[in-house]
Amino acid sequence: MRILFVSELFYPFGGGAEVSSFYLYLLLRRRAEVVVASFSLSGDVWVWRLFPDRPRLWLSGVLPGWGRLLRGFDVVYIPRYAYFLVPLAKRLGLRVVVHLHNFCPVRYSGYFVPGLGDMVVDWLNWGPRRALVNGFFSGFSRVMREFVLLADEVLVPSGCHRENLYRLDPRFGRARVLYNFLPRLSPVREPAERPLFLYLGERSFIKGFPVALAAVVGLWRRGGRFSVGGTFWGGRMSRGEVVKALGRAWGVLFPSFTEESFGYVMVESLARGVVPISSDVCVAREFQGRTSAAGYICRRGDVGCFVEKMESLMAMSRRELVELGFRLSEEIYRLVDPVKTAEHVYRIFGVD
Repeated sequence: MRILFVSELFYPFGGGAEVSSFYLYLLLRRRAEVVVASFSLSGDVWVWRLFPDRPRLWLSGVLPGWGRLLRGFDVVYIPRYAYFLVPLAKRLGLRVVVHLHNFCPVRYSGYFVPGLGDMVVDWLNWGPRRALVNGFFSGFSRVMREFVLLADEVLVPSGCHRENLYRLDPRFGRARVLYNFLPRLSPVREPAERPLFLYLGERSFIKGFPVALAAVVGLWRRGGRFSVGGTFWGGRMSRGEVVKALGRAWGVLFPSFTEESFGYVMVESLARGVVPISSDVCVAREFQGRTSAAGYICRRGDVGCFVEKMESLMAMSRRELVELGFRLSEEIYRLVDPVKTAEHVYRIFGVD
């Protein structure tokens, strides 16, 4: 069987969606021939028309030659935004699998904050100019949504993501839940002598950076002696750097305002044996809420709660942190079992 991945960005570029796609690539190439078509040089085939930004990408769908890219494959997998290829692939008789890692087909921004409209979210996150531009292109999402729903399989990374998509368009109730692959991470670690808290998200409103900043300032004003790291001071971290930093952390701040599709930061923290202090988004309840760290979930934007939970972790000894970490790792791997995920992937793609 020949499988074509069509992804504008491919690992090590991008974020959680690209990490998930890379793990699927590693799993599937054990049993099938897999080719990655990408704008990134990390792909197998470089396609200049797979622009990373959506307006140019979707407008490029009117250009000829896309059929030549698809011919000769049995399955097309679309984990990002190349939804315009779905009807063409169906006409060519290919099986199409679309993986939704955000809310793009129903919200152009890709984010969903209950109670806030798309334009308001964009305005708060990027300012008025970007909000107006996104509002202009929002009609594309409605068209692309219809293309997505033509796919043979629509995958989502969590039950919560399917539930939230269903709230926005009931037709997404047909989506199939496929947990993102979670590699085996060791809970054996040595927390730093001085309490260290990590923030590993984007420095944006939607990911809760203002809450993380306010919590750090609030704890400092209470006389707390601690350090902060991760992406709190800006920049990006490689996967290896993240795993290494988690080995020294006392806790991870996950203060997202938007509903997340999976929450890799939170789930990988649990797997590494680190307590995430999370906003009460749906995936936090689905995963963290079913572990011994359930008590470390706060209402969205509740800075006082984040400060209290950080103080609670600082009151623990390093030995207590490690013992709790072993329980958390065992619990999350019972929920997100990598062996079961791999079996599920093989069944979906017909290579089991």
